[in-house]
Amino acid sequence: MVAVMDSDTTGKLAFKEFNSELPGAFEAAGFPLNEHLYNMIIRCYLEEGGNMDFDNFISCLVRVDAMFRAFKSLDKDGTGQIQVNIQEWLQLTMYS
Repeated sequence: MVAVMDSDTTGKLAFKEFNSELPGAFEAAGFPLNEHLYNMIIRCYLEEGGNMDFDNFISCLVRVDAMFRAFKSLDKDGTGQIQVNIQEWLQLTMYS
């Protein structure tokens, strides 16, 4: 996926590429996210030079996938909402 999004063939995604292509890539992977979440991902996974390498991109996808799976396992009735206590929240956020 990085190679497809890497328009300048550097092997890394520059901020411009990352910012414009990320929503479609995550949507295609089955992770519909809002703009606020994309901005959080950008802040978390971009390197100082404004690039994201393949390893960081995969780490990002793995984390998003783990969080989606954790949420879906708690969303028993499929409403898109869950209620968790502090212990459950900490367990979710510490180990995903």
